[in-house]
Amino acid sequence: MRRMKKVLKKVIIRLFGKYVPTNIKYIGHGFTPIAEGGHKYRVDNYLKYKGVNNKIAFFTAITGGYEDFKLPEFFDLDIDYFVFTDDASLFVPQPFKKILLDKYESDPTRLARWVKLNPHKILSSYDYTIWVDSNLLVRGSLIHYVSMMKRKNSQLGFFKHPERSTLEEEITACKKLSKDTDRDIDNQFQVYLSKYGAERLSEVSLIESNVYIADIKSSGVDKFFQDWYFDLFRYSRRDQISLPIALLNNQGLNVFYCEDDRSLIPRFNKSIFEIFRHVDKSTYLTPTFFEPAKALKLHDLELISSSKSKSSISIVVSVYNAHEEVKELLDSLVLQTDKDFELVIVDDASDQDAKNVLVSYQSKIPLTLLTHDVNKGYTRTVNDGVSLANNNMIVVLNSDTVLPVDFVCKLKSYSMKFPNIDAFGPLTNAGSWQNTPDLRDKTGKIAINKLPYGMDVNQFNSQLCSSNDDLSLVKVNLLNGFCYAVRKEVYEATGLLDEETFPTGYGEEDDFFIRLNSLGFQAAVMTGVYVFHHKTKSFTSEQKKSYSKAGLQSLYAKHTKALVTRLVKNSSENPLLKQHRDEVKKKFY
Repeated sequence: MRRMKKVLKKVIIRLFGKYVPTNIKYIGHGFTPIAEGGHKYRVDNYLKYKGVNNKIAFFTAITGGYEDFKLPEFFDLDIDYFVFTDDASLFVPQPFKKILLDKYESDPTRLARWVKLNPHKILSSYDYTIWVDSNLLVRGSLIHYVSMMKRKNSQLGFFKHPERSTLEEEITACKKLSKDTDRDIDNQFQVYLSKYGAERLSEVSLIESNVYIADIKSSGVDKFFQDWYFDLFRYSRRDQISLPIALLNNQGLNVFYCEDDRSLIPRFNKSIFEIFRHVDKSTYLTPTFFEPAKALKLHDLELISSSKSKSSISIVVSVYNAHEEVKELLDSLVLQTDKDFELVIVDDASDQDAKNVLVSYQSKIPLTLLTHDVNKGYTRTVNDGVSLANNNMIVVLNSDTVLPVDFVCKLKSYSMKFPNIDAFGPLTNAGSWQNTPDLRDKTGKIAINKLPYGMDVNQFNSQLCSSNDDLSLVKVNLLNGFCYAVRKEVYEATGLLDEETFPTGYGEEDDFFIRLNSLGFQAAVMTGVYVFHHKTKSFTSEQKKSYSKAGLQSLYAKHTKALVTRLVKNSSENPLLKQHRDEVKKKFY
């Protein structure tokens, strides 16, 4: 009899993956987990028989310690499994791949949303992606949803919302549940009302966003995700508000609604999904009897385009007076070890001393010189230079900077090593969050640092990294305008600097990088490159103060104070940049 019970137990585990002895009591509210033996059998079976070249990826994200990891109780052999996290200590069992996020976001919910809304970038080697929120436990097969989408020739698969049907109802619920600030939610809804009108918004169906399936290789799907992320980046972090608007703007896509039956949607379908309250870390206990997953870097998964395999450099310099600093910059360009770059200089009606310097260097270095007869302002001048640039990486450089001799060489190396990065900026002595070693001085103002004692720009720069193997960077939202390199394809998507709103500069680069971020592009600080910045020499201190104040107000008016403040906070409080500043200070100062 005892032998028969053992055999029966094994059969039950193999068939159903469950066998719950009566002497075991589980924590929870009616939740009964799969037995250890059944769990191990299913994982072992998956590891043994999984596809070699799967084209479907399951992914979720856990950021800010918001959830515990929930290991599915069923694994489809044709699916690869990923969890993205900012917590290196998070226990993630095999067969998942644990992807460590190297982006910093002061709001961890927004970091998870970045993962959720960018599958076409971070999982680009797959054909289909299946997103499942981290508070859902998968208990059954998901592959049939993909099969149904293929039969229907659909590019996207969603579930309709089980409780609310209109966007206005969702707005009310989000405010009641404090999903974001009332200000951000109301601002977003007012934008939609102004753009689409109340009648059209009332016809928009509300979609459940905790599970979706996407054919990310299908034409137009990347545009849908770009639109979805654009609104989430600029407005509320509640992606269920921006989702129906993204669908409204991409009506050419064929959307498959996975289940219309209320009992079969994720939050009620107990045979496929088990839903838990957010931050509930007692009802579900992560199985610890599996080997931990190996942690991988996000960089290894991100989009790698063949068009980014080589890097040719154009350097654009806007000049207005300050001839001594201009001469120092041009000397550092003449001395570049890699002379394979294009130099474009735009003279914005400078004084005669500056003009004389520019003319004198035409025989020392190949350059294209464009001269304005009347002063057109910094932003227009930069745009004129960028428009003349021919290469695929365009550096915008202030005329009061000094480059290390290997600047061009290092930039090319960074560009090729990190093809997923769309814009690069260096460390400096005076460039806000790119400062080293001090971000702020003793009065709390942005610091203007000195070079380490006894070192010049080249000596200090060479100490930051000695080889291409040492090249490292920190992803950020914003780069300071004294020196930044942007891939030409980004300009094609974002447009040039906004010369109408920011004619004299001061805020123009922040506006540009806000637009860059909102389209899903990525900027980073090169912690192995140092560029010295004399700080603005073309204007008086009173002019700078006036222009800076006007630029900030224009920035708030265009993008909202809340958005600008959030991105400045992300950049200035970035823990990896702070760690690097501390290391530099300890080693060199």
